[in-house]
Amino acid sequence: MKRIIALSFGIVCLLIFVGFTDACLVGPEAEITYLETNLGEESWQFDYVFTNTSKPGCCEGFNLYEVDFSFDEAVILKSYNLPAGWDMVAGAGFANTFSIMIGIPPIGADISPGTSLSGFDFLFSAQVGNLPFQAFFTDPCGGDPILFEGTSVPVPLPSTILLLASGAIGLGLIRRKKINK
Repeated sequence: MKRIIALSFGIVCLLIFVGFTDACLVGPEAEITYLETNLGEESWQFDYVFTNTSKPGCCEGFNLYEVDFSFDEAVILKSYNLPAGWDMVAGAGFANTFSIMIGIPPIGADISPGTSLSGFDFLFSAQVGNLPFQAFFTDPCGGDPILFEGTSVPVPLPSTILLLASGAIGLGLIRRKKINK
């Protein structure tokens, strides 16, 4: 009986520890998605959305305040539009976007955990596709900024979602037909 109680207690402690580490000891993360449009005449429009995918609650204060892109130096960044409170420094092969208003809305322009910000529109001289990026987060304890590296990904097109949904519906109908027989 004592062994069962000790084993049960050990399992409960392990589950609590695993649940805690998964939920709260994960560092801040970001996701950058984009829509691309070929405007012709060597012009490609990329509309980016920056998302702070850090878990709200456990990662409070890990605000996304800077995203740096790198791309082929032969590609020219022709123009850009940014959301209010953001600015950019760009050159051959790089574009560094950053919040110029410290803090989260309504005071600042940083992106808090679990939220996203759109309006990052870039016009390139070529199709750049998935760009590597570095995202910087504030440290709520006052330490050095925290770096996360990733690659931007395209937003799934509605036709892709429609295709997946029709396939799922078809599989469901086939299964239902087999069950009714």
